[in-house]
Amino acid sequence: MSSPGALPADAKAVEDKLNFLFNVAIGVTAAMLVTTSMAVALRTYVRTRIVKTFGWDDITMLMAQVCRQVPIRYMLSSCSFFL
Repeated sequence: MSSPGALPADAKAVEDKLNFLFNVAIGVTAAMLVTTSMAVALRTYVRTRIVKTFGWDDITMLMAQVCRQVPIRYMLSSCSFFL
């Protein structure tokens, strides 16, 4: 007889699959966060230092990046508690 907390074989396979998908989602999210942050940083550098024309579209881009990073960072930090 198995212990009360043990999962059947099928449930264990489902749990393993969900853990794998969870880790893939975190990896893709973190990779995209880094990629978009680098793109915004490079564009900001080019527009302020090289071209010297920082316009309203750049301000909007920076605000959008900050507004998008806040929930992603909260999601990634909360996911680390469940790993």
